[in-house]
Amino acid sequence: MKRNWIKSTITPLLLITLCLVITSCTQTEKVIHTAHLTAGWYPHSPSELQDAIGKYDQFATKNLSIPFSANSIKALIVPHAGYRYSGLCAASAYASLLKNGKKNTDITSVMIIAPSHYLPVNGIALPKFTHYKTPLGTIPLDTQAIEQMSKNRLFSIFDDAFTQEHSIEVQLPFLQEHIASFKIIPVIIGSMATVNMTIMAEELKNHVGPHTLVVATTDLIHYGQSYKNTPFKEAVFDMINYFNRTALEQIANQSATGFLNVVKENGLNLCGKHAIALLLKMSELGAFGQVSPSLSCYYSSPQIIGKDTSENISIKDLFAPCSDEQSSESVSYAAFVFSTTPQQGQPASMRLTNFEKLSLLASSRRILENHFSPEFGERRLNEELLLPMPSPGLQENTAIFSTLTSNNGELMGCIGTFDRNQPLMRIAPLITKSAALKDARFEPLQASQLAHTHISLSVLSDTKPVKSYRDIILEKHGIIMNKDGASATFLPEVAPENHWTLEKTLSELSLKAGLEPDAWKEGATFEVYESYKIRE
Repeated sequence: MKRNWIKSTITPLLLITLCLVITSCTQTEKVIHTAHLTAGWYPHSPSELQDAIGKYDQFATKNLSIPFSANSIKALIVPHAGYRYSGLCAASAYASLLKNGKKNTDITSVMIIAPSHYLPVNGIALPKFTHYKTPLGTIPLDTQAIEQMSKNRLFSIFDDAFTQEHSIEVQLPFLQEHIASFKIIPVIIGSMATVNMTIMAEELKNHVGPHTLVVATTDLIHYGQSYKNTPFKEAVFDMINYFNRTALEQIANQSATGFLNVVKENGLNLCGKHAIALLLKMSELGAFGQVSPSLSCYYSSPQIIGKDTSENISIKDLFAPCSDEQSSESVSYAAFVFSTTPQQGQPASMRLTNFEKLSLLASSRRILENHFSPEFGERRLNEELLLPMPSPGLQENTAIFSTLTSNNGELMGCIGTFDRNQPLMRIAPLITKSAALKDARFEPLQASQLAHTHISLSVLSDTKPVKSYRDIILEKHGIIMNKDGASATFLPEVAPENHWTLEKTLSELSLKAGLEPDAWKEGATFEVYESYKIRE
């Protein structure tokens, strides 16, 4: 009896002990990697870091808004310099993840694709540690996904690659301030043979689920003696923008091969070129479904050096050109947001980010200034250098009008086109120049008037015929009247700005067409359209 009692007691104890041993062997040991970045990259005080990111978000929300819901965002391209340089640009993309100003709860996994700046990496490096620690707390890694990836011959565990790598670490506080709870899959891409790009992208795609955000990071052209890159000596600011534009165009087209080819052909020293190519290849392979990239921000370092986002910087700074001297040492930054919201079918005003809209105005003004530049003793540049950065929305062929007014609201020129044969990024500056110089109703704009002239762009919807003038809705509809080979149009805002009735509007439209004021009453046909305005 006593022997049986001892046996029945020892057996459960042994089982418990064995279970504890087995459990401790199967559990992954917690290994924390503490972010190494100095305070020169971002504040180390949690409250100061949160405050800095909060101010970037406030600026981005006010000036660089994204017209897509947070749930539609599947991937981001962001820069990775110190926050005083690229923090505002990065925030323009990260702020799109917020829901009514609160952290995103839909995203549970974040894959970060980053370049290696410090150690040579063959293929893709994966970490062995299990957690990242920043001043804002600890972030768990998706160790199961990392283990599965490591079985691919092009992926390998290489902890040392992460020891000093800033391109990942600068993203982490932004992620912590914009997503409620998540695991990360950090990968570092080093050398990449083009023949292996699809294999790598397929492996990464296997770990993208419906609640995964993919973040790829790069800075753009590094120009200056310190980067051993001075391929041009004049018009440096605009030349940098031009060559960055060739790369961003391939991002807008979501072409991984096109992107790498442009980078190689133009000798662009983009540190994260392979990270971006992998993201684009993942998109080509359908990792995110049908997505479209929108440009949320672009600028170069001399435009913001020495400025604080909460006090000194203004939205105009992001479009103000810099001299050759200011641009002698320069790094450029861009951010893209990849959304599942379809571009087609959306109202025109909802297809562009605020940055894209403002870039149309900035380019239009730069091209007018460039036209008059010899009068100020400056050299006229090729207008190709002054176009906006490309995005799918800006590459769409669009009908547009450009209106110029004086400080007191006096009309100084208005010209437009209903032909949709040129992309918005090209036609907007061209039409603005025509409105300034070729509207026969007004004297051509003079150089002395430019500083006191305001530009507004009206982007038009498709036109559609109406059965009767009675179907025209003032304030909503722009009107085209056709009769006996004569034609004229008024934009939607013309009637309400002049406090006209429908009948008065049509009489004025008849006069504009060179007809009698009552010509609209019989034999005329009408088309209508809608528009949205982008104003300086």
